[in-house]
Amino acid sequence: SSSPSLRSRNETCPGPAARYELRYKQGLMPGWYEFGQVPPATSASGMPLPNDPVPGQPQSIDIQGLTPNTQYTFRLISKNHASGSGNWSALSNALTFTTYEEECGGSGGGGGGCCEEGASARQASGSWLRRPGGGGGGSDPGFLENTLLANVAPDQPTRDLLRLPYGPKWSASVARVRLSRSGSLATRFSRMRLLRVALAAGQEAFTASDGIHTGTLAPPTRVRHADGRDLTASLAADSAFEGHVGDTLLVEFADPTPARIALETSRAQLVVHPSRTGIDVQCETAAGWQTVAHHDPRELRSDALHEVPAAARVRLVFRGDHRLHGIARFEPGSAAAVTAYEPTTVTHSRLGEVGATLAAEGARVAPGEHLLAQFGAPVEEATTYDWFLEVVGEHTALSGTGASSNRAGQGGDHPLRFALEQNRPNPFESDTRVGFELPVRARVRVEIFDLLGRRVATLVNASHEPGRHSVLWDRRTAGGSRAAAGVYTCRFTAGGHQEQRRMIVFP
Repeated sequence: SSSPSLRSRNETCPGPAARYELRYKQGLMPGWYEFGQVPPATSASGMPLPNDPVPGQPQSIDIQGLTPNTQYTFRLISKNHASGSGNWSALSNALTFTTYEEECGGSGGGGGGCCEEGASARQASGSWLRRPGGGGGGSDPGFLENTLLANVAPDQPTRDLLRLPYGPKWSASVARVRLSRSGSLATRFSRMRLLRVALAAGQEAFTASDGIHTGTLAPPTRVRHADGRDLTASLAADSAFEGHVGDTLLVEFADPTPARIALETSRAQLVVHPSRTGIDVQCETAAGWQTVAHHDPRELRSDALHEVPAAARVRLVFRGDHRLHGIARFEPGSAAAVTAYEPTTVTHSRLGEVGATLAAEGARVAPGEHLLAQFGAPVEEATTYDWFLEVVGEHTALSGTGASSNRAGQGGDHPLRFALEQNRPNPFESDTRVGFELPVRARVRVEIFDLLGRRVATLVNASHEPGRHSVLWDRRTAGGSRAAAGVYTCRFTAGGHQEQRRMIVFP
């Protein structure tokens, strides 16, 4: 299910849109060719959707009869009250997830969205990623899914540590974690371990690039946006900052000495590697602001530590659309007491038991597939310790799986997908270049819109051959004038595919 919030930006509109539709497709088809209206469904409140929504109010729709082990993508679209038959809006952002057949007891079922270039781990939970009191274990039979190996380039083996805030899924004396995959790549796992962390009183455990650290957090003295807004109180009250591309926050700490800082974030935008995303952590030096670390948020709320050489003033620069839930200085405590559990069995949803060859050959998981790993951790420890999942894996192309890969073979380097790249540079003052990719010959439109939805300029309106293309925008409007400073949307339309990205123009 999803909880869209629909709002009309046209203040002269007499009321809600004339019609709303939730549209979907199955699988990894490029573009949006085979739309179909979702079969009639009823939300928990009994209100028919999508024909009678309430704009501006969060709401949900329950969709029955989905096929297990199948990837689905959903988007919203609306029609206005214009004369005649009305005009359809652009498609909204996409919600992509894979359904699963529950194999390890409990209520299970369903699935969650995961980053295009990230696998996901599912573990027991009853809410979003918030730290439970009195140990990390839980007994809720539901599932929580979060991103693994977020925004990692293909064919690059990487180690990742993921907090399981409510522990693994416990069944009798067995602890279970499932690793699934969705997106345009496969993931090959060569190692996985369940880590148990014992905490001293008053301390918490955090992940960093070099392992798990325990300690406490000290809040910043001030957090303010580059536009002058003071965010200190709102972040302290657990009100997330919705960051967009180009947003910059200045964070001040009382202690200026080198330290690790903790960032707690979640992802507000699905990305496709190698699109630039995440948050740059910068420190002020004699040569100006220098990037000292980079943070890639996971899909759901989670935190990580990053080293900074001088913590008096830290700058956060958003390279994608993400939520910042908190930032703090890490004060180290006693060394983390970690106990590692190797898997007793690893079962592939298609290939069966693969644990014996995991280290030598790895276990490859394609979209729609999953691994079910079992560990011999005692269930009596469920609520006494914090739990983490450690994996080593790499994303790979889908060749040989029956699904299309990211690149064409046979002497070509044409991408097999429609894609709009983030303009570079962004933000910009004078001009910027917009790139796009085509798998087939198609008629392409690249347009610039302001925040009110008015078309400012049309950069491309012609047919193009398959391949990579780019166009320069010199900040000129359709009338030849210089576009005002502000935030704009670049919309790319090719065939049945439509995609857009945010652009920022400096004064």
